[in-house]
Order: sequence, then C-alpha cells, then structure tokens
Amino acid sequence: MAVGTAEIYGKSYNFSEKGIWDGAADYSEAAIALTLEKRLSDEDFGGVYVNKGAVVVMTVNEDAVLKVVEKYRKKFAPIIIKKCEYSAKQLEAVRKELGDNMKKHGISAIGTEIMKNRVVVNVKEVNCELRAYLDNIDYSGCVEIEEGEIIACDD
Repeated sequence: MAVGTAEIYGKSYNFSEKGIWDGAADYSEAAIALTLEKRLSDEDFGGVYVNKGAVVVMTVNEDAVLKVVEKYRKKFAPIIIKKCEYSAKQLEAVRKELGDNMKKHGISAIGTEIMKNRVVVNVKEVNCELRAYLDNIDYSGCVEIEEGEIIACDD
C-alpha cells in the first residue's frame, strides 16, 4: 500500500495514511493529447501525438488551434504546434474513400501516420488502375503507399 508521495510511471501521486489517493496528479501527456483531440475542430488540426514528453498538435489553422492550446500549455505538459498540410477531416475523408474501395483496388490495410500527416495504404501491387484511382481522389497528396510492388505504367 502506498502512503505519502509515491512516484508511479514517472508521475507523483499523494496517498493518505490509509493509502487513499487524494485525486491530484500530473496529467500525463497522453491524457492531454486526448483532451486536445476532443476540444479541437477536425477542420483545424491534423492530428495529435506525443513525442519525447511533449504533445505535438498538427494544424492547418495555427490561430484556431493556438486559442485552444494556450490554456492547456500553462497548466500541463509542453505542447508544440506544428504546421501540416491536411486536416483530420480531410484525412478521414480519404480513409473513408479508400475503405469503401479496398476490395476493388486490392488494398489490404489502411492506416493514418499522424507524424507524417498522411494516410498509409498497403497493397500487393501498385498497378496503373490503382495509381489512376489514387491520383484522382480528393486530397490524393496525403496518400502514401507503404508496401507493394510497383508496376510500370505508360503515362
């Protein structure tokens, strides 16, 4: 049983003589990231992640994000704002489009790489039909092919 101040996973917690936690603790970076993700408009931010003890907020609209981030910056972990090209809403639209057409285009997996601000797809091969499809979807610049043999196409 913990009594007094105890460090758990690098954070300090206070416990009474009976081992009852006082409810106060440092917010973890992950909790702050989740809170910011809920508070930010998916049209303004491109994702939130934790990197080396700092919360990184990707954004297409620095002014809108800064208004939300400032109150958390003063109380909790270091928060870095990083400019990105695509919003969370745009990334999700691309993920949905790709998800709706996975079978048709031989896409085996779809993921989001927040740090790169990209939607990542895995395919067995990148043929001419898939390349044309990817080039013509909205925000096609955010799609990155992670795996797959590339077939030469006549352009």
